Amino acid sequence: MHDADQLRDILTQTGRLSAQDAEQATAHATKENVSFSDALIALTLLNVRDVRSLQAELAGLAFRDALPELVPQSTVDMISSQCAHRWNTFPIEYAEAKRCLTLAISNPERAPFIEKLFSFMMQPYALHFVAAPDDVIGAAITERLPNDPPAPETEPEDPSKLRSLNIKPSSKSKHLDASVEALPGDRGGNRPRRAKDYVAYETMSRALISAVALSARMHLADDVERLSGTLERVRYCQLLGARLKLTPVQRDGLVLSAWASALWPQRDLVHQLVTPYNVEEVVFADENSAGRRRIEASVLSLVIAYQELYRLHPEVCRDVNLARRELKMRWTAPDDHQSVIETFLQVLVDEEFLSSLDENARRILIVDPDEASFGLVSQALSQSGYEVAAIGDQ
Repeated sequence: MHDADQLRDILTQTGRLSAQDAEQATAHATKENVSFSDALIALTLLNVRDVRSLQAELAGLAFRDALPELVPQSTVDMISSQCAHRWNTFPIEYAEAKRCLTLAISNPERAPFIEKLFSFMMQPYALHFVAAPDDVIGAAITERLPNDPPAPETEPEDPSKLRSLNIKPSSKSKHLDASVEALPGDRGGNRPRRAKDYVAYETMSRALISAVALSARMHLADDVERLSGTLERVRYCQLLGARLKLTPVQRDGLVLSAWASALWPQRDLVHQLVTPYNVEEVVFADENSAGRRRIEASVLSLVIAYQELYRLHPEVCRDVNLARRELKMRWTAPDDHQSVIETFLQVLVDEEFLSSLDENARRILIVDPDEASFGLVSQALSQSGYEVAAIGDQ
């Protein structure tokens, strides 16, 4: 049964809402294109708290009349101001050991969508939800995540250096001439250190990745096999970026390029993507003989080579030695990038081990400094029902 139907039935069956009022709310929801619960609130047929607490009960969420007073700023900054305001949600706790972020939401019906949104944006943590009154969450957002950015302390940036995603109609249009190292506030490929710059970078990076990911998904909507291959490619690039200890900016650029590679047949579209990561240098690295090959390009081309090998000869990929030999013949990279292939093979071996685990073995200890820092494998295992602990090698 749909959530709105459940809510309406319970309210009418318990006498808290008359049949006439229920019809009025349904008509208002249809006319104004809002949810049935929001229609009840807009028409003042029920008070906000009663509606939200009942929704929380139906969704199996705890309902809190107040939020914690001391939420660390690092937790607050885990979602963007735009997301908080758009969905009236506020982060209240982050459990580092479980890689789990708890969000307070005013409308429990939005929880599945927000979870899908965070998954779509490839956030490295799981989500847990609690419900709270609209005004309580709104007050927390206004205080801790103001929608309007603070006034600039210096002169505005040169418009030619603004960080943006722009698909231009003409292939002759100039591209943003900015390397990874030239990101404003960046320190040698690392995310900005100042809180203001960090939030600005995170917002820009998430927007770029989600926009290109959406374009790729739309482009491959009718090709399930290619879409599945793209998702796998993005995942492998994430894992390799973490294992190779690439800088955060390099990892973001690698993920963005992995998504953009799905648009490769539409070469003009890829060429028109204007980003500060210079995606073209990564996606079309084999065609650019001039200049040094970036590590992101070597990683992406290796993953693509493996996917093609698996498509043609899956039996070869089941033997790590045969896979190594074949990949070395198919993949070319500078001498100082050759170690990438061994790191990738180790990722494949680790995945094979994890897939062979007995279902009764629900507790897993991962001893790996990268996994302890980034939790990419831990998150996937936790969502599959395993109890996972990741520690460094000391």
